[in-house]
Amino acid sequence: MRTIRIQLAALFLFIVAEGLAQLAPLTLNDAVLKAGSTLAPERIRGLQWVEGAANYSYVKGESLLKGSLGKSVDMPVAELATLNKQLPDSAQLKAWPMVQWIDAARFRFFAQPAPLRVRHGNWRNEGHHASRR
Repeated sequence: MRTIRIQLAALFLFIVAEGLAQLAPLTLNDAVLKAGSTLAPERIRGLQWVEGAANYSYVKGESLLKGSLGKSVDMPVAELATLNKQLPDSAQLKAWPMVQWIDAARFRFFAQPAPLRVRHGNWRNEGHHASRR
């Protein structure tokens, strides 16, 4: 019985010590020197408003995602691998370039040698243009 009390006391002290360790004060020195590293906010690549809609888009990993205001789930619009299947070998992309929304259903981005226009739906390659229908 005494062993159980000692174990419970040790567990309690461990939990309290762990909780206090997470409440370390933020110093002015840490706030200034670590603002661009460990204390920096998460960066969202390619975040922008979708032209003509109350939506936004951004890149996460190899997906272009689109979301709307409120409590909706952000949905993938396009995958880099799917797009690359429709592009010639000379125009293969290693990462998502910055996209420019033409309207709520179409976006484009610039790649060599010409801009590519994309429409939501099924991918279709039209020479230097890739589009989705």
